[in-house]
Amino acid sequence: MVKCVMGKANRRKREPAKRVPKQPDDAVSYGPIRIDRFGRFVRYRNDSTPDQHTEFLKKVKESHDSIKGDLEREVTGLQQLIDAL
Repeated sequence: MVKCVMGKANRRKREPAKRVPKQPDDAVSYGPIRIDRFGRFVRYRNDSTPDQHTEFLKKVKESHDSIKGDLEREVTGLQQLIDAL
């Protein structure tokens, strides 16, 4: 009678299974930004070039001051409303 025992040593000798790259269940692109969904997992990826990224940072810096001014005006208006109560 021959026993066939599969222990840890035999598992180590086997070649690992080759991984097949999975295709996302859902994918959305908006400019250089890509969002892929793999089941319950979501992957965000920025495919911009260094030049595109530098241009984006310049635009953010320019718009920051106007956004900050808008917020300060809104906060002042809300403070005046609260003081009136």
